[in-house]
Amino acid sequence: MNRHSFENLVQRTLLSWGWRVRRNAPAPKGWEPAHAYWNPPYLRRLGFRPATLIDVGVAGGTPDLYSAFPDAHLLLVEPVAGFSGEIAQILARRPGVYFPVALGSQPGAREIRIEPRRPLLTSFYNRHELESTGDTPVIRTVAVETLDRIVAGTSCPRPFGLKI
Repeated sequence: MNRHSFENLVQRTLLSWGWRVRRNAPAPKGWEPAHAYWNPPYLRRLGFRPATLIDVGVAGGTPDLYSAFPDAHLLLVEPVAGFSGEIAQILARRPGVYFPVALGSQPGAREIRIEPRRPLLTSFYNRHELESTGDTPVIRTVAVETLDRIVAGTSCPRPFGLKI
């Protein structure tokens, strides 16, 4: 069996168990391609200066994003009530508004699945068995709103920066 055939066999076997392996090229000097940079200097280097930062799925906040744009008004969207204390602390330090809703294509209500030990994994959808945390999710019904309606109902200054 040649090397290529062996690698294909290993890849197919791992994929059948839900694992995917890929080779990474060495990182070039400077900014790595396809890497999400949340550090303030990089974000400011892009030249965009939002007057309002919309943070969807706030959880405990996005401190590097907030630090990159310290003068931006915050519009925070988070349906998991367990994060409301952290969100209150964020809004005690700078101007903004909090919407305790989920976002969707239409207003209404939906059930979400909150992972008890890992609430950052909250989702509208059931987990695939390969992604299971082993916990039984807590199911809650939450209000759903569209981002357009939320923005239209506020006087938040433009332009907007959006983190989802």
